[in-house]
Amino acid sequence: TGDMYDFPNDMRQQCKGSGDITRCRINGSLSPVEISDMSKNYLDSSIAIPTRHPTINRIVGVITQDKTSDSDKLSAIMDWIQTHIDPFATDVFTALDVLQQRKAECQGFSYLFASFARSAGIPTRLVNGIVYSEQHDGFLYHTWVESQVDGNWQSIDPIFGQLHADATHIKFVEGENTADLTPLLSVIGKLSARIVEVETE
Repeated sequence: TGDMYDFPNDMRQQCKGSGDITRCRINGSLSPVEISDMSKNYLDSSIAIPTRHPTINRIVGVITQDKTSDSDKLSAIMDWIQTHIDPFATDVFTALDVLQQRKAECQGFSYLFASFARSAGIPTRLVNGIVYSEQHDGFLYHTWVESQVDGNWQSIDPIFGQLHADATHIKFVEGENTADLTPLLSVIGKLSARIVEVETE
């Protein structure tokens, strides 16, 4: 994509463009919470992520009642979602839609996870980008979340059941509002991606 799009850079993801090519190195699933991140309230309720809805609060209260750490709460939320929501191609626009239908695509899973996490007092934001799919032998557009845990942003993929999203996730934008997603218009249908190198510890 080169000059067409500036990818987000943090401790987890470093991207550098040259001409028509951008190379991204994905190091892991954690990156420090920056001071600028604290100016946004990732505990807010929205139409898509109705954090304060009584149904959301009731379920989260049951899920996390005996959990003391944020990590344990996130694990319990993941377990509940993996048990009660089926991956399925269907239209959902809010976390409440997901609860009603009990099925969703990646965006719906992320809406619900973010709603639950925010209700539990854990700042959480939606992330959009691409992820590698072995089934499709290539990259697909995808949505997942990042939650603040112990001073870090932890990348989490609710539909894949990954509490630490793997290195095939490449972030384009953060946020759930239309204005946050507008930059995606410059890459949809114009992007090709491939894995250049894989390093394991």
